[in-house]
Amino acid sequence: MTHVNIRRFEDKPKFMNILYRKLVSTDTKQYRDIRLESLKLYPENFDSNYEQQIKLPKLMFEQALEQPTDDRFVMGAYDQQMLVGICGFIPFLSNNGFPVYHIGTIIQMYVKSQYRGKKVGLNLVKSTMDEAFKIPSIQQIFLEVLEGNKSAIRVYEQAGFQTYDGEAGGVRMDSEEIKQMMVEKAGKPVLGELASLEEEGTEEGNFKNL
Repeated sequence: MTHVNIRRFEDKPKFMNILYRKLVSTDTKQYRDIRLESLKLYPENFDSNYEQQIKLPKLMFEQALEQPTDDRFVMGAYDQQMLVGICGFIPFLSNNGFPVYHIGTIIQMYVKSQYRGKKVGLNLVKSTMDEAFKIPSIQQIFLEVLEGNKSAIRVYEQAGFQTYDGEAGGVRMDSEEIKQMMVEKAGKPVLGELASLEEEGTEEGNFKNL
């Protein structure tokens, strides 16, 4: 029997009662639909391509939902039975492709347009952070966001993320700069550890908002 942790926030306006929980195998179809929607409507915010992804029999997180592991998950925001937002979490990958177990990465963050500006995105990110920091090894959470995506940056800053001045990211093909951001587990000042990984040569593609 699968146990699901659920959080509720009273979001503005007052009549909204959004539920936040980890997705499970029965949520696979809704996940696929909203993920493809995000890629189709906002291709500039993701490195994955809608035309390529829609042809796949299973998306990356579809497989993870059907065969769950402790180190990756998708948090969902639900308005009653409708999935209105997603936020994925995976291990940070080193340049040799192996996970760095004390650092995780937020990817695939998306909230439907009619739910933006109502703290749904902020609460979704916070719920993802809370769930990620339950993993004993996780001490840091990393993400990348386009410099021009001011609304997303504001949400991440409100959630506690700070700009990380590393060199592991880079510039997208359209020449728009990438902002790297990091949040640390309370009482664990280990921000400098990512720099040591960069010195070893991290792979740029591992950071992208896939």
